[in-house]
Amino acid sequence: MRYAPDRLLHQRRRAQAITRILDQGFGVPPSMLFLCYGNICRSPFAAEAMSRALLQGEGGGGDVSSAGFFGPGRPSPDAAIAAARRRGVDMNAHRSRLVAEDLALAVDCIFVMDPRQRVELNRLLPGLQTPVLVLGDLDPCRVEQRGIPDPYGKDDEFFDSTFRRIERCVGSVAGLIRTDHG
Repeated sequence: MRYAPDRLLHQRRRAQAITRILDQGFGVPPSMLFLCYGNICRSPFAAEAMSRALLQGEGGGGDVSSAGFFGPGRPSPDAAIAAARRRGVDMNAHRSRLVAEDLALAVDCIFVMDPRQRVELNRLLPGLQTPVLVLGDLDPCRVEQRGIPDPYGKDDEFFDSTFRRIERCVGSVAGLIRTDHG
């Protein structure tokens, strides 16, 4: 019951997120920032997956980066590196960094992994005009919950499930961008 509203409202939220992306008039290629709490699992994987997805489309890749709210300079945990490797993404060199105003202002769009992170970002950077979207709203599949759960400290299956969902959402975004500009 906890996530019933997320399941029931997913199609509406997805349609609204798609409309925001298409109406945004992103640059070609667009610049994007992916945020999660610690910037060691979800957001670096999303940024790498998005970079790859955009490179596969016409026009090449845009400026895609990631950041977090906690603990700069940390590497991704071994479980995240292994799960990313299974999906063809190398996260060995990644080191976490903090979201900062200059970073948030320099991009066309920001994607957060959880609605609470959008609230936190607005608290940290009041008056931010950059669109902030919940990445999970773009999942083309039925969802249990709106946010993309943090796999930190979880098993390989949880990491794989999380990264598959991120790839689906990133694929939706990349497809919309290619449709809008290609």
